[in-house]
Amino acid sequence: MNQRLHAQFMSAVALHQQGRLGEAKAGYEAILKLQPKHADALHLLGVVEAQSGNFNEAIEIIQHAIKASSNESTYYHDLGNAQLALKNYESALKSYSTAIVLNPDYLEAYLNLAMVQQATGLLEAALESFSHVIRLDSKHLQACYQSGMTAFYLGRHSIALSFFEQVIRLQPDYAEAHHQRANALVLLGRMKEAVDGYRRAILFDAAHAEAHNNLGCALQETYCFEQAVIAHEAAIRVSPKLVSAYYNLANALMKSGRLEEALNRYEDAIRIDPDYDFLLGAYLHLKMKI
Repeated sequence: MNQRLHAQFMSAVALHQQGRLGEAKAGYEAILKLQPKHADALHLLGVVEAQSGNFNEAIEIIQHAIKASSNESTYYHDLGNAQLALKNYESALKSYSTAIVLNPDYLEAYLNLAMVQQATGLLEAALESFSHVIRLDSKHLQACYQSGMTAFYLGRHSIALSFFEQVIRLQPDYAEAHHQRANALVLLGRMKEAVDGYRRAILFDAAHAEAHNNLGCALQETYCFEQAVIAHEAAIRVSPKLVSAYYNLANALMKSGRLEEALNRYEDAIRIDPDYDFLLGAYLHLKMKI
């Protein structure tokens, strides 16, 4: 690359880094008029198109960059990003995998590969890919959290618990990590610890409706029905259309002997979602008792 063309390219890159996409695009296109197989200009022009929401154009241009220079891992990674944006999961998986073959320490490619594997149900592969991210960065919060979620989906609740606890050590105020840790504790039968976990989640995010609702369910399991009522009511205040909260509230009220109130909450749930699992049966069963 001659000095003039190099200076022109670096100017376009600077514009790109400043977020001036239109000017950067014009700069890359000017370079390609002079040197149509300028791989880096093709690649970054494709990135500009992707950032502008033109994903089909981005894919086509980055593929031209790969033809011009096939050993650049970033080209395949950014191609995968554009393919992922179009929900072309199979192609994205191949692109991220190729990026990793070219650069075995490519953390972002491993992370994106893992996220696509998780989203498409390739859970064992996702857990392995997340482990590579953690190998490269032991404090990578997202990889630790998503490893926990993936282990949870696989039914490995003890492993999931350890990952969520690792996340909490890295970021003690991560409300959703506390929430998911508590969910794992429930499935491990450690109900009193789960109650504490849900309360920690709520401490850091008072508007976490699911944490309030799940706290109520855990309290019901420990026979603290009146406290459960309070927790489910809090969930409803935060999320008035959360049908499971009305259903669980009705259950807690019924266990507390407050049958008329329970019936009313079942009716509220039916108005929100008549098809909610088991709802109509529970409602009719209670109505026959009153």
